[in-house]
Amino acid sequence: MRILHTSDWHLGQELYNYRREDEHQHFFSQLTDIVTRQQPDVMVVSGDIFHTPTPSAAARKLYNEGLLQVQRACLQMTTVITAGNHDSAARLEVDSSLWRYFNVHVVGALRRDPQTVHAQEHIICVPDKGYIVAVPHVYPHNVPLEGTDGDRMKALFTLLLQETEQMNTQQLPVVVMAHMAVEGCDITGHQNFNDTVGGMDFVSTDVFNGHYDYVALGHIHRQQGVPLHNPRIRYSGTPLAVHFDEAYEHAVSVIDLEYGATPQVVSIPIQPRRPLLTIPDQPVDFEEALHTLGAFSDDSEAYIRLFVNLNDGLPPDAAERAAIAAEGKACRFCTFKRFDNRQHTATLPQVDISPDQFREMTPLEVAGKYLEQKGFSVEKTREYVSMMAQVIKQMNAEIQ
Repeated sequence: MRILHTSDWHLGQELYNYRREDEHQHFFSQLTDIVTRQQPDVMVVSGDIFHTPTPSAAARKLYNEGLLQVQRACLQMTTVITAGNHDSAARLEVDSSLWRYFNVHVVGALRRDPQTVHAQEHIICVPDKGYIVAVPHVYPHNVPLEGTDGDRMKALFTLLLQETEQMNTQQLPVVVMAHMAVEGCDITGHQNFNDTVGGMDFVSTDVFNGHYDYVALGHIHRQQGVPLHNPRIRYSGTPLAVHFDEAYEHAVSVIDLEYGATPQVVSIPIQPRRPLLTIPDQPVDFEEALHTLGAFSDDSEAYIRLFVNLNDGLPPDAAERAAIAAEGKACRFCTFKRFDNRQHTATLPQVDISPDQFREMTPLEVAGKYLEQKGFSVEKTREYVSMMAQVIKQMNAEIQ
């Protein structure tokens, strides 16, 4: 069985108020060419189809037209799409019945009742080719099985893979789809990205308990095997950079599978319509950074982040002046990457806390210690902790 593995399209994303529809159309055009050449049996899209749970009409149209374009490139191809933490399961599934006519299976939510998971509804048979175990993003507390969070996730995949094994009398390849952060993965690009939808809770690869030939992961934006170079458990990564710190190659993966054999993986790069560039390579003062932007090619389409040294601070009209410097150019100025040499050379006070002491601390006490370590005065620390306490009190009242 040949599969095409992709994920984290983030359709509808706006980057610093710039709309990106033309970039995603450019991606769909490349994806169509890849499908035309490779003729996969299955395309798996492992979550984060949209950037927000409430995608715009334009983003929905882009999804519908792009997916139809790709499907027409290989009419016999089965496509399986699962929801990610950025997606609304209900919105993703709203037209799933229609998509079945085009051989597209959409799984937005875990099929369950209060006692168990309906395993067969997550197992998609591709006749004479293999099986896809389609698991959308799911929080452990929503898995109606016994045990800790880790135990529940392991029990979920054990149940699904056991059910698949009973169905798989021909010993065809088995692919597991999951949208999660797996221990040992490289999260470069995520540290400073405001990816608060679903958080970044890590699970062990041990949760994939049973026979599988490939695990098609989504959620982490850098393509990689887990552990590194492992061909059986992999992230395809996002086809387009979502943030400036994702300064690495973006791609889709084509994998040839046989039951029980090592997967044969080929990574196919996606060329960005408009790359995300941080210039210059090293931090410089604001005036020099502005000069670098002014000297940037007039015809080069790119998103620009200026790397500035804050030793002397930024002028109050810095963003306005940078925007003016980019006028008439094909590039789009977005923001500044700030480097404060004083912060990097300062010695912060160390807080000596044992693991046992940490476990006994309240969240507010942890916050207070953090602020102290960052160099906040006693008065400021008390002020911020007091504000946090008020917010917590208000939240608890609203919950009640």
